[in-house]
Amino acid sequence: YVRVPDPANGRYRLAEVRRPDGRLLGVGNTAWTTDRTFIGGGKRPIKENNLHLLDHDSLGRYTLTYEPVAEPDIESPTSAIAALPASSFPQIPLSWSGTDTGGSGLATFDIFVADNGGPFNLWLERTALSGAVYPGEADHTYAFYSVATDEAGNREAAPVTADATTTTDRENTAPVLTVGADVTVDEGQTVRIANSATDAESDVQTLVFSLGTGTPPGVTLNPQTGQLTWPTGEGTGPGTHDITIRVTDNGVPPLSDSDVVRVTVREVNAAPVVNPVALQRVSEGRLLSVQMVATDLDLPANRLTFALGAGAPDGASIDPDSGLFTWIPSPLQGPSTNPIPVLVTDDGVPPRSGQTILTVVVLDRLGDFLMEIGRTNVLSGGSSSVPLRLTSDSLRRLDFTLEVPAGWLENLAIDSVAPDLLSSSLTPVGEGVLAGSLEFDPAGLVNGEREVARLRFDVPAEAPSGIVALRATEVTGMTTGDEPLTNPRLQQGRVIVVHEAPVLEACCADAAQLILYGRPGTELVIEASPGIGTDAAWEIVATFVLEGEFTIIPDVSLPDANLFYRARIVEP
Repeated sequence: YVRVPDPANGRYRLAEVRRPDGRLLGVGNTAWTTDRTFIGGGKRPIKENNLHLLDHDSLGRYTLTYEPVAEPDIESPTSAIAALPASSFPQIPLSWSGTDTGGSGLATFDIFVADNGGPFNLWLERTALSGAVYPGEADHTYAFYSVATDEAGNREAAPVTADATTTTDRENTAPVLTVGADVTVDEGQTVRIANSATDAESDVQTLVFSLGTGTPPGVTLNPQTGQLTWPTGEGTGPGTHDITIRVTDNGVPPLSDSDVVRVTVREVNAAPVVNPVALQRVSEGRLLSVQMVATDLDLPANRLTFALGAGAPDGASIDPDSGLFTWIPSPLQGPSTNPIPVLVTDDGVPPRSGQTILTVVVLDRLGDFLMEIGRTNVLSGGSSSVPLRLTSDSLRRLDFTLEVPAGWLENLAIDSVAPDLLSSSLTPVGEGVLAGSLEFDPAGLVNGEREVARLRFDVPAEAPSGIVALRATEVTGMTTGDEPLTNPRLQQGRVIVVHEAPVLEACCADAAQLILYGRPGTELVIEASPGIGTDAAWEIVATFVLEGEFTIIPDVSLPDANLFYRARIVEP
C-alpha cells in the first residue's frame, strides 16, 4: 500500500494507473484519490489531496493519467411541443423534444395545457416520454407548452406564448374498401389479389388491412398495401372460399369497412410417388421380400394399386394392395441383374401413375440343374447298375465326363429309362475316363426331378474289395432355347465292391451308424482303436455273421471323438 500526495492536487480526475510491466490498477478499486484525511479523536479532518495505491509485487514505478474535471452544469435546457394543425380530432397527438447543449442532459418534461383561452394547467408532470395523446373534447380550442428539466436539476422557464394551438372541430369517418375481383385457380397455384381503400382523413390517419374470421390457413394480407397472397396446395381444393377483407383507420374511435372476395380452387390429381429402395441381392432359391411404399399427396386420399411393369422376371410378383414384392429366383435366373419396374396407380380423375426401378441382383448359388449318380454294392464277378437322376427345367441336352478308377468296373454303358430321352452315349476317352451325352426330345420334355437312365457295369472276378467312386466332371447342359448351362449341382455316385475282405462304411452325419459289406455267411468282427499306427491297440466292438451282402449297425457308441473302426474276417 502506497499513499502519496496527489500530483494533480484535486484539479484533475484520476483516469488510469499503469505499472512498468503494462498491468493496470483498477481506478476506484486499487487506485483512488481523497481530498481529506480523517485523524479521529473528534477532530476535524485535514483537507489534503492524496493518491492511494494498493498493489502486489510492486515495481516501485507507476504512470498516472488524469482527465479534466467537468465544469458544473448551471445552464437550463430548452424544449418545445411540435406545431399542431389548425383543426384536429378530439384525441390530439402531441410530440415534444428539447436540448441541453453542453449540459448534463435532459431528464424530464412538464406538459401544460389551456382550454378555450383559460389558464395553463399542468397535464403531465416530470415525464420522460416524448409524446402522448391528449384526450380533448369536440369543438374546443387547446394550447400547449412544455418545460424541461436537466439531470443537474436546472429547470427551463415557462414560455411567454404557447408552443402549439389547435381546435377540435374534425370528426372521424370510416374508410372505403375496394376488393379485387373473384378468382378461380388450380391446386398448387398462388392467388394474388390487390385490394385498396380510401379515407377522407388520410392526411392525418393511417389505414391497416386485416383478414376476417374463417380465413383459410396460409392466406396472408399485407397490412399496409392490402395485397392478398395465398399459395394453395393439396387439401384446398376442390372448394370455394369466401375471404373477408377489412380496413381500419386509427381515428378516435377507429372506424372500418369490410368486403368479401371469393376464391375457387379446382382439384388437381397429383401423381403418386413410389419411394426408391436400395439395391437388393438374393441367392437362387431364396425368398426375397421387399416392402414397397408409395405416397400420394391428394386429399382426400386416393386408393393406390401396385403392379410390376414390363420386363419383370418370371416368378416375381407384388401384392396390388400392400405393395409387398416377393420373388424366389429359380436356379436358371442367376447370375443376373434385374431392373424391375414397380408401378403404382391412383383412382383419381383422371388416374395417374408413378414408378421406380427395383434393382435385384441374383447370386448364382444354386446349380442350373442337379445331376445325381446313384450308389450300390456288388460282389466281385457280378454285374449291377446305378440310376442317373436329373432335376432340371427345359434341359434338352446333357454332356459330361465320367471318371472311374481303373481295375474295378468294365463294360460301362447307359440304358435309357425316361420316355423323353432320345439318345445316350458313353464313350471311353482315356484310362478310367468316359465321355457321356444325353439328348432329350424338346417336344415331350419332362421337367422336374426324375430318373432318366441307368449306368450299367460289370465287375471283374479278380477285382479287390473297395469303394469305387463314380465322379462326373465337366458337366454342361443346353436348354430348349439354346442357352448354355455351366453351373450344375452334382451328387457323385459310388460302388462298394466286395471280393473277400469286408468293407466298412461310416454313415449319416446326423446318426452314428456303420454299414458293413461282405459275402453272405461270412463271420466278421468290428474293432475300434484311438489310433491306426502299427502299434495301435484294437478292441473288439461286435461280431457278426452276415446273412446278406451288408448289414447296418445303428447307434454306434462313440466314447471318443477320435475313435477309429475296422472290420475283418474272423480267422478260423
